[in-house]
Amino acid sequence: MTVVKQRTFDLHIVLWPDTEIRGRWMAHCLELDVLTWGTSVEHAVEMVREAAGMVLVDDLSKDRDPLLRRAPQEDWDSMWTRLRGARPQPLSEVANGRPEFIILESVVTMTAFTPTEFAALVAGAQQPPTPLEFSVPVAFTPAVHAA
Repeated sequence: MTVVKQRTFDLHIVLWPDTEIRGRWMAHCLELDVLTWGTSVEHAVEMVREAAGMVLVDDLSKDRDPLLRRAPQEDWDSMWTRLRGARPQPLSEVANGRPEFIILESVVTMTAFTPTEFAALVAGAQQPPTPLEFSVPVAFTPAVHAA
């Protein structure tokens, strides 16, 4: 029985307040071109992590490289431009304010698992047999933002 090896992905996630619905935050994972939203910064991060995990599992189960999904170059250029005027800080501090944007450098690790465990993930198992581990080592926001 073949075992799927552990994989680690570095992901950049851009968050911003929705201009149409107050209190809603948009989240875009650029490596996977996944766009979602949440009712708070924390909820948007949770939703984009869930969506990114689903894309990773689906692509890997079909033997596709998930990193071929990349967002359009203009989205990357916008992120790099924003990063030039940004400062790093803990995500917990960022979530307390209402910055015009937040950029997360996230790492997701898929632990090694068997094809049977992988099939359970693809099928949407309530408790995945092996977790997709996400970490956010650093968040970036504009150098000055309202708290």
